[in-house]
Amino acid sequence: MTQRMGILSIETGGIMLASEYGYWVSPGKAIRSGAASKFIRERRNEIEKRRQTANEWAVWVPLAAFVLFLFIAGAMDEASWGLAVALGLPALLGRLVLKTVGADTPDPIAKLVEEQPWQAWPCRVEEIGGDTSTPRKRRMSLLALDRSVVRVFDGQMPEEV
Repeated sequence: MTQRMGILSIETGGIMLASEYGYWVSPGKAIRSGAASKFIRERRNEIEKRRQTANEWAVWVPLAAFVLFLFIAGAMDEASWGLAVALGLPALLGRLVLKTVGADTPDPIAKLVEEQPWQAWPCRVEEIGGDTSTPRKRRMSLLALDRSVVRVFDGQMPEEV
């Protein structure tokens, strides 16, 4: 069984659960619709912007730390050079790690939209607790034809949804 919050993929043994309950399931993958394609394109652009920002930080922060350590070592005796290199080298190596982390991490939502069809479900959405965060935490219940709850998902949901 697969359950995900946001865009939903609900399977049981390879059969879409929506079909079992008599609800509509699109004949093709969700990505084939213009709205889903646009959403994924915008999402990938946003992820790329975040990676670029992280890469910029990954360049300047370790470099600044290394220069600071060299400055401190220069102001002190020669024995401090060893300390500066010992602290500065891991900072530079950390830059390499930060640059590569997440570079090839697959986007689970994009994978879902690219591989799964749309499903139509009646649902009930309830606010959870007195959460004041934005977007607020909600509970979404997928309903059967008799209005009994089939699945429950808790997660963040923007007000406009």
